[in-house]
Amino acid sequence: QWQAVGWRELTWLHPSLEGGPARWTGRPYSPDDPTYLASNTDPPGAMLRLVRFGTYPGQIACAFGIVVDTGSVDMDLDGSEALFQKLGTLAEGRVTVLVFIRESD
Repeated sequence: QWQAVGWRELTWLHPSLEGGPARWTGRPYSPDDPTYLASNTDPPGAMLRLVRFGTYPGQIACAFGIVVDTGSVDMDLDGSEALFQKLGTLAEGRVTVLVFIRESD
């Protein structure tokens, strides 16, 4: 089951962090990892579905991520470059997404 969490801001992690271990899991960061998420509010291991609605009817982008690290101090969610680019361009820097969390069965 997916539970809506609400609207949140998503940014992307800088490539200079590549290879550094996640604080929660030790998993090394890779900008190419399409599921890498860092969060200050969601528990380690949480699976999140991120949905971005476009400016035109029917424009919807979706990405799935797993929380493996804590986020930067001023940000809510930080994703890998690969995850972020499923929802927007790196030049945008920050996008608003509707977040759903996977509840355990």
